[in-house]
Amino acid sequence: MKIWLTQIGEILPLQANIRMMRVGYLAERLNLRGHDVVWWASAFDHMQKKMLFPEDREIETRPGLKIRALTSRGYKKNISLSRCLDHLLLAEKMAKSFRCSAPPDIIVASMPDHWTAYQAVKYAKRMNIPVLVDVRDEWPDVFLNLVSPMFRPFMRHILIAEYQKVSYLLRNATGILSMMQYMMQWALDKAGRMETWKDRVFYLGSRYANKSPNAPVPEKFMKVAHRLNGQCVVTFIGTMGSYYNPRILVKVAKMMGDKDKVFFIIAGNGLHFDELHKYSRDCDNVFLPGWLSEPEIQYLLSISHIGVIPCTESIQTFPNKAYTYLSAGLPILSSVEGELGKLIAEKQCGFTYPVGDQESLAVLIDKLVMDADLRMAMAQRAAKVFKDHYDADIIYNEFAEHVENIAREQQKTLN
Repeated sequence: MKIWLTQIGEILPLQANIRMMRVGYLAERLNLRGHDVVWWASAFDHMQKKMLFPEDREIETRPGLKIRALTSRGYKKNISLSRCLDHLLLAEKMAKSFRCSAPPDIIVASMPDHWTAYQAVKYAKRMNIPVLVDVRDEWPDVFLNLVSPMFRPFMRHILIAEYQKVSYLLRNATGILSMMQYMMQWALDKAGRMETWKDRVFYLGSRYANKSPNAPVPEKFMKVAHRLNGQCVVTFIGTMGSYYNPRILVKVAKMMGDKDKVFFIIAGNGLHFDELHKYSRDCDNVFLPGWLSEPEIQYLLSISHIGVIPCTESIQTFPNKAYTYLSAGLPILSSVEGELGKLIAEKQCGFTYPVGDQESLAVLIDKLVMDADLRMAMAQRAAKVFKDHYDADIIYNEFAEHVENIAREQQKTLN
């Protein structure tokens, strides 16, 4: 089969040390199952805010798997009109490129963003091609969070055209996919229909962390590696953006000092990195390595004992960080509610603390540091949860099979 994927926010797997994400996993799995895959992407790196190529480019990463990276105007901030304009213009450019290409047998369109997903659904409907919309965020509802509740009705009115696009693309999708049941129900409500066999939840998942004790120490960690013996390493890995700000970990580190033998490693970059770097300068028990490659992430996971997900507000999502920590068998301390909060409580693989409550977080960290038996028991349960539910190799094989089944169903209908 010939399969198109649209996704403009993920890091493109152009190098061996890039950490794979959802569409990267799916593209690889579909290709391994014998399909020709085209991933329609942006030439602008959303994570590092830089243009990867000066012009549109097609890259064949392996036989039968191509990335078509289209240039755009770019943007500096995730929350900005500039980003909206970038995505809107890129979607129109992508739509023109669709019309100049041989049509596929099926399309899997990611949302966000909703502009490219809208164009993919419009094209699929015109060409009578099945299209699955993979919903990973509540666009444009997320924009309402940028204003106070009293102004949200006005903001909703301003965004009426965007709501109409989302309603159209979800109503006309052959099937709706998501990475959590909460998001699936949100999308079905927008589509105005009940769930069918064509709608499926596929967790984001991750691959097993390489916890080899003989792994070489990456250069970024050379200056702290000798200090970690006997320490309990508390880790954050991810983007420091509007939803996740690890500054609370630095506050906890300052409260604890060195007396409890706890060392905090805060990996990643983003909106709060510079501020966090300045704030943590006087903390001997905090290390900020910056953005990490896949081998560096694997090393960090191998030396970590606790993974933290520090939210800035109450959210329902099931973040990538959770899968990453579970893949390494790390107990999770999280302020996320919803499905992750229920999982942590039911499987006893960590604790949930109130958003922004540094005293509660400090108490929980101290509890896990001082009670090694509890920490090890939670680590074992975390590893089992990952094995039973979130192994990416299993998830994306089932995902690919579902895509195939939808395409075959369409072919039967046409015949």
